[in-house]
Amino acid sequence: MTQPERTPIALPAQMPLTRRMYPDGPLVVAYANEGGGTRKTTGITNTAVALSRMGLRVAVVDCDQTMAASTYLGYGVTNRKHYPQRTEVMYSRLSSMPNIYEVLVGNLDLKGALLPARTRITSVQRAESGELIDDERWDTDACFEAIPNLYLVLGSRDMAIASEDIRNAGRPGSRSKAGLHWLRKAIETLPAGTVDVLLIDSRGTFDTLELTELGAADYVVGCVKPDTKDDDTLHGLKSLIATAQEQFEFSGGAAVLRYILFNGYVKNRGIFYLEIFEEFKTFYGDMLLPYVSENVQVAESVKAQEPVHFWMKPNDPLIAQFDAIAQVIARDLSQLV
Repeated sequence: MTQPERTPIALPAQMPLTRRMYPDGPLVVAYANEGGGTRKTTGITNTAVALSRMGLRVAVVDCDQTMAASTYLGYGVTNRKHYPQRTEVMYSRLSSMPNIYEVLVGNLDLKGALLPARTRITSVQRAESGELIDDERWDTDACFEAIPNLYLVLGSRDMAIASEDIRNAGRPGSRSKAGLHWLRKAIETLPAGTVDVLLIDSRGTFDTLELTELGAADYVVGCVKPDTKDDDTLHGLKSLIATAQEQFEFSGGAAVLRYILFNGYVKNRGIFYLEIFEEFKTFYGDMLLPYVSENVQVAESVKAQEPVHFWMKPNDPLIAQFDAIAQVIARDLSQLV
């Protein structure tokens, strides 16, 4: 049966791109806000897939010690409480692979840390009795398929101490040498044409590590749910950005807050959610990206390790929403600065 055509999603008016750190390199975008649950990882991962499907070469840099983006993109175990053996084996293997912490301490360049992002093609199975099978057979390379044009810089649990390493750079006992400019220098070493867009998945905290990400990014996407708490933490993000502007004032500047991504929009859950979305539209105007609807299939796709473009039907409105966000970022990439 022929599917009805969907109304195209309106994009915000195009704003001039005021900063391009790497004229011969990638457009660098950090997804950030304070606290967990603002859906930075689902937003950044699915937008990255959408950009890659447009033919752009994209890299996701997982700077979070939870390694959530890495797991979503095929390197990790979900539902870990049921799979302690798989989890132990998997994370022992991941710790020996190229990862973002090795870039931070100078053991590896960024190009050498790029891995193919993946989607799961073999689902984790249960025994005939229905019992969960705690077996690492579900984590072999044959269980996954590479996503064309999409790369991942693997996260690391060692990123939990990254801020301390950066602050102590060059001192006795510190593994890091580059300090505040570690990520900027790493991106500058990428050979021209390696990637077109580089997306940074930040931790849910504001510390020295996040300050260095702002110094390396062209701009920031602030992520929120329909919640006044998330709205309030955006002001903390603005304060961190102001601090970064001072820190990097004489070395190229720091990222600005360019867009707001409103995650989990739903029209039938009460007047509060409608009012807060209207308030965001009024206050942020063209900074507000196309919203992402609340949909349980997003959580299902995370658990299945299949981004929504692979998990959901091709005509699902949620896919169109991530595609629209990708169009805005691709539009920025096309600007000549």
